[in-house]
Amino acid sequence: SAAFLELFDNTFKFQSVEPLEVDVEFDETETNYSIIITDNGVGFENEYSQKVIHLFRQLNHDIPGIGFGLSFARKVIQQHGGQLYIQSMLNEGTQIHITLGKF
Repeated sequence: SAAFLELFDNTFKFQSVEPLEVDVEFDETETNYSIIITDNGVGFENEYSQKVIHLFRQLNHDIPGIGFGLSFARKVIQQHGGQLYIQSMLNEGTQIHITLGKF
């Protein structure tokens, strides 16, 4: 879906080391699907994890973009009854946590 394309686009845009490493974990319970996308990109201070998922908010203005991708992905996931949150460490990478309810 477009939401996942936006998430992976961010992963590639904010890579800091070669080779880029991306890990995708998937888990399923009776009521939910959980997806965790982990990368070894530039990361950011975790205190900004809520800021980066709001529309037109960027932490690094040196990298092209308008601060749309994560906000768009979160909105699409919310429209499907899910949740998205982010955990990150500066210079260590980022984890994107997605939970979607089963239909």
